[in-house]
Amino acid sequence: MGRLLSGAKLRELDPGLPSCYQRAGIELARVRTWPGLKAMQLKLVLHSQEVACDWLPLEVTAFADGRRALHSSGTMGETPREGWRDILYNFELPEGVDVVRLDLGSPTGPLESWRIDLERREVRRVGYALAGRVEVASARISTASGCARLERGAVERLWIEQEPRKRLHARAAFATRKDTKEPCAHQSHFALLDSRDTSSSTARLDSDRTVTFTLPLPDGRNRLRVGLGETRATAILRVDLQAATAEREALAAVTP
Repeated sequence: MGRLLSGAKLRELDPGLPSCYQRAGIELARVRTWPGLKAMQLKLVLHSQEVACDWLPLEVTAFADGRRALHSSGTMGETPREGWRDILYNFELPEGVDVVRLDLGSPTGPLESWRIDLERREVRRVGYALAGRVEVASARISTASGCARLERGAVERLWIEQEPRKRLHARAAFATRKDTKEPCAHQSHFALLDSRDTSSSTARLDSDRTVTFTLPLPDGRNRLRVGLGETRATAILRVDLQAATAEREALAAVTP
């Protein structure tokens, strides 16, 4: 596969990862299959000069088309060598599965995803996390019985999904929620700013006080301004897809 990830970038996405990742690289080196044994193996290489650098926080899950999870048959970290260590993730591979999605994550959530065509031997990235946390004062979300007003929250997880169409998933968690029986006059949503694309997001309540917004994104643009609000944007995010970052515009204005 030859995909090398910066350990420092992964720590930016999840500061809870070991400090040794700041000077490490994570390489997705190879995928092997054994059709007769109905087995597949991903070899990941942790490049680090620190022998004790822990690989256990890295999690890999595999899916067939349709998001059917493949059963994990075990993970093994080989003995560290000078500057690197192999980690082997093993999965059962049912007959007829030609395309697999691999998700690399940490204990707090996904970091990056790839689609692997086993027949054509093609690999491409299909999803990745953005670094950034944006506070949100409030949001109104329609419910089956009326309207939920959520307050004192933050967008804590940002994810770019690239197939079948590029879109932004933003997960926001709030401290309080108050429900009314009246419908929301206006529901909170994300929308692209400075764009001819008038698409707005959908919103889904994942739990009592957690909402995921999903916004379609245009192709061919790496820097976007995205507003969150009801009738007007009350929070604006600057999204840099190449740097995989998002920040509130007010902060961007004073940051060199």
